[in-house]
Amino acid sequence: MARINREQLQKQVVQHYINVANKQKQVTVNHFLQEKIPRQTIYSIIRKYEESGYIGDKPRSGRPKKLSRGQLTRLKRLINKKTGISLRRLAPRFKVSYQTSSNRLKAMGIKYYKKQRAPKYTDKQLEEIPTRARRLYRMLSNNDFELIMDNEKYFLLQDQSVPTNRGFYTSDKRTTALQRLMPFVTSYHNKEKVLFWPDLASSHYGNNVLQYLDQNDVQFVDKKFNPQNCPQARPIETLWSILKNMVYDEGWEAKTINQLRRRIEKKLKEIDIKVVQQMFSGIRRQRRKIADNGPYEACSSSDEEVSNLESRLNREKSFELLNNVFKVVGQLPIRDLRHRDYLRQKVNQVVHLIRQASENLCTGKQTEDISNDDKLNPPLDKLDITIDDSAQIVNNLKYLIDVSDYSEKIKLLALASKNWGRLKIENFFLCSEHQARYRAYLRDDDQILCSPIDLRGNIAFDPIIEKAIYDFYHTDEISRASPNKKDVLQNNENPNPIRHMLMTLMTLMETYQQFIQNSSSMHVGKSKSCSLKPKWIKTITLHDI
Repeated sequence: MARINREQLQKQVVQHYINVANKQKQVTVNHFLQEKIPRQTIYSIIRKYEESGYIGDKPRSGRPKKLSRGQLTRLKRLINKKTGISLRRLAPRFKVSYQTSSNRLKAMGIKYYKKQRAPKYTDKQLEEIPTRARRLYRMLSNNDFELIMDNEKYFLLQDQSVPTNRGFYTSDKRTTALQRLMPFVTSYHNKEKVLFWPDLASSHYGNNVLQYLDQNDVQFVDKKFNPQNCPQARPIETLWSILKNMVYDEGWEAKTINQLRRRIEKKLKEIDIKVVQQMFSGIRRQRRKIADNGPYEACSSSDEEVSNLESRLNREKSFELLNNVFKVVGQLPIRDLRHRDYLRQKVNQVVHLIRQASENLCTGKQTEDISNDDKLNPPLDKLDITIDDSAQIVNNLKYLIDVSDYSEKIKLLALASKNWGRLKIENFFLCSEHQARYRAYLRDDDQILCSPIDLRGNIAFDPIIEKAIYDFYHTDEISRASPNKKDVLQNNENPNPIRHMLMTLMTLMETYQQFIQNSSSMHVGKSKSCSLKPKWIKTITLHDI
């Protein structure tokens, strides 16, 4: 009999023994014998009740718990209301299994909830968002509020999305932390002018949150005035996105939590407060766009704000970097960015000074000007070109050399620097060793853009004649394929069937005379003609006859 059934039977027997039988055992036994309950079982239940006065089984000690009360308190502190916690990684710290820790959390009322991602716009939302945005726009226009926005952002040690951030543990998902709101309001704002604008998370509009705000006389944006699923309407979302890009710039990763915290604080200080104020000053304009044209209109303007803010931050960062470099080389700092030609001229001067110092360190000699004529060879600091312009010119030169023929490449390679050696010419322009060597001869003799001359006295053999000789040997009038299919010759792992010359042409001299007779316009010697005969073309000797 199961325990629950056994305890239920004990309860029925005792109740009948006390209330119906007036503690007469025989009456109770006769009653339950009719229900086919064993006599000994009935007497045992009555005797147990009279001796102990207890109904049912006594509480057992059971298996001892693996987690003590202190460990359970620590586990709750580490898990409750936390995001990015992996219970499988946390359980080994308490020397228990994942299932044990999960059961203990459930016993304490702590459950795992998945985050609800922002869904796509529904037809109902597209209809309600402009109305809510118009209400909020009127509220902000008719009153002078000090707006406080509530939002959160999770930063990881590295910029990637991990599964542990998709959910969180909490004992009550309707609760939210508002302990910092009132100290912040009383320290920096006038409570009578404050308007608290939370997002539409269910926890931000819970009963306990609304009661807390009412008790502290804090005005907040009503749920009917707050556009749903519209993060582009809140500039704080844009600010978090920009800060995240700055924190994880160039693949930066943190080793510890403290390092990540210092990085966030540092990058937050680098953001110009004027830019942020300008971004937040356009809240009313954003609400008006959403009210007139819908939420998609605000998406484009929000992206423009992000790009404008990032470009401005990059300009300020570059401005500070240039002034620091100018200070090192002894140049006056930049104060006005509108004069771009003057700025580029100063940058070229600084680059010239840095390169000159580098050459002095490498060679131990001071660099001299190539020519005194500044019109033909102006100094580097007077060239009115940017880095992109110079890179484009070099790339175009490399492309021109690549598409040129053999001799034209040598002519153009002479334009390279005189200090460049053969290996650097080969690697930079991807040319052959002979071309790089010949370029050195031309450059040493100051023969720039001169055509190379073949001093060997021999002219390269015409490939057309070479092809004609090859085809001549493979004609059926000169040679025939061997009847044995296995009679092949491996030439660079390419099998070529062996062909035998006809018996009418006993010698290569006769073959050469036949070729001259057929192609009288082609000039080729006997030796060259014989050397071009393929190896798989076999001549017939007297021994074969």
